[in-house]
Amino acid sequence: MASTVLTLTALRFRILANSLRRSPVQLGAVILGALQVLGMGGFALVAGWLQGLNPFVLERQAPQIIVGTIITLVWVLAPLVVGSAEPALDPRKLARFGIPAWRLLLAELLVGLGWFPALATLVAALALGLTWRDLPAGMIAAACSAPLVVLTCVVGSRAAMSLAAGLVARRGAAGRMLATLVAAAVLLVPVLTVLVLDWPPWTRFVELMTALAWTPIGAAWSIAGFFAAGSIGAALAAVAVALLTIAVLVLLWWLALRRALETRPTTGRRRAARLGILGAVPSGATGAIAGRSLVLWFRDPRLVIQLAILPVVPALLVLLAVVDHVDWFAYLAAPLAAGLLPLTQFAGVSYDGGAFASELAAAVRGRSDRIGRAAAMLLIALPAVVLVAVLAPLAVGSAARIPATLGLALAALLAATGVSSVSSAFVAVPVAAAGKNPFSSPPGSNTIQVLGSYLVTAGTAVVVAPVILLGTIGLATADPTIGWWTLGLGLGWGAAALAAGIALGARIFDRQAPALLERLRRGRMR
Repeated sequence: MASTVLTLTALRFRILANSLRRSPVQLGAVILGALQVLGMGGFALVAGWLQGLNPFVLERQAPQIIVGTIITLVWVLAPLVVGSAEPALDPRKLARFGIPAWRLLLAELLVGLGWFPALATLVAALALGLTWRDLPAGMIAAACSAPLVVLTCVVGSRAAMSLAAGLVARRGAAGRMLATLVAAAVLLVPVLTVLVLDWPPWTRFVELMTALAWTPIGAAWSIAGFFAAGSIGAALAAVAVALLTIAVLVLLWWLALRRALETRPTTGRRRAARLGILGAVPSGATGAIAGRSLVLWFRDPRLVIQLAILPVVPALLVLLAVVDHVDWFAYLAAPLAAGLLPLTQFAGVSYDGGAFASELAAAVRGRSDRIGRAAAMLLIALPAVVLVAVLAPLAVGSAARIPATLGLALAALLAATGVSSVSSAFVAVPVAAAGKNPFSSPPGSNTIQVLGSYLVTAGTAVVVAPVILLGTIGLATADPTIGWWTLGLGLGWGAAALAAGIALGARIFDRQAPALLERLRRGRMR
């Protein structure tokens, strides 16, 4: 048993090492990941030290619980967005070898525990132990509960990916949306339940956070605080909740893996599809590409996953604004959501597969390609961004800040679409082939995606810097005049950035399209 698990684990890291030797970009991304671990550790040390200055134990515990809840949510939801399953340990590839599901589970768990996100979470959990530096029981409990924190995050992340992949494989289009929402629903239901039972939440913040300590996503983070306060019974109960959570997640993960190992791909003729969206778009190359992009957004599980997870970010920020009574979270919800969807498409051509070769064979010009893809994205994102920009300030009772929020959001959306129009003209990222597990990706590809996301985010921030400056002033002062100026500037500046990005991207596309196709073929998953 041990030899099988170690062999599978070694296989995963050997494939990663080979990828790093061949690609300096991936190696640089791994180094960046290591620096992120150090940065998170330093931030957690400072935060833990500052929290330790509070003389009230429960008030020290409350911020840790809410930060821990957010970290756990990110652990489970982020992989569903970027698709970071282990392709070397794909159950459907290993089914022919007769490997038991629980051995594969252990191998995946070891891989997850040995990578940067788990190490960063462990470092953060240990560093936050400084909160209890004047209470030895709290520091010891923080050190002992840190492994429970990491296990909850890693097991929750793997279980969510395995369950979601199974739902997509079994239920087709109906399962695509369910697959992306199952993890968010499981994690957010306890939080919403606590909010309903203790509304309005801002009147008793500490008591609310203490209630979250009994939920699956907050229990492991609350153990140290209970021990520090001398509440041994509550601490042991939190340990029991954390262990039970891990046990249930492991069981769900094991069941999903076992089902995947027993499932064989089915073949057969598909029914002829109707034109649908393709029949509604204008004729010509631009309309055809826009229609194809819209079809992919709503029918391809790899993109549906990203689309379905997107509302979680503004919803979480608005929830934090209401709970913590920090209105700035609500003001940032729309601009952040506006930049997320184009960010997922910084290498959007990677999802085209064979359709991209057909496009080149038809001699489609770069301008038609760039406009078609940008139009499809804006048709999806623009109504959602406007809705969030209007509702989020209203949720915190600040209608006067709607113009500034809307201006920032529109600038971020249009500029990010322009930047992605440039980057996707020459960047190709290996992704799961159409019809395969949407949560899998070639070894090392996630590091490329992370590095590319950072660069596109930085580029977008530089482009919209003037709007950010004016919008920040408008939000800080709540001056309606500055808010309307922000809206006008954001719309004009963003439109100019979009037009420039499409023009530049079209020129790059015309020159680089054959080389881009070759990179897609080399990186395609089988």
